[in-house]
Amino acid sequence: MRYGKAAGWLIIIRVAFWKEETQIERNDYGLMEDFVASLPAPERDRLSQAMRGKGAFRRFKDAVVDLGLVQDWYDWRDAAYRKIAIEWCEENEVEYTE
Repeated sequence: MRYGKAAGWLIIIRVAFWKEETQIERNDYGLMEDFVASLPAPERDRLSQAMRGKGAFRRFKDAVVDLGLVQDWYDWRDAAYRKIAIEWCEENEVEYTE
């Protein structure tokens, strides 16, 4: 896992949605799908193929590196984690600071 400004948001998400790791992985998979959908066709096709079947997380990571999209993925993922955490805090009347 990459640590940075989104690490705090990830902690809020994991505590707020205290579920089994498989549920968290499904949520992470959904984030990957949303990121892929935001890309142009060549990158979208390559990453969609990488996400099929067992080992999808590793193949996705490798393809992101090969395509030179590492920083784009981390920036997109960090923004998504932040949005999820803020929405949860607001829905549950939990104060937060940025």
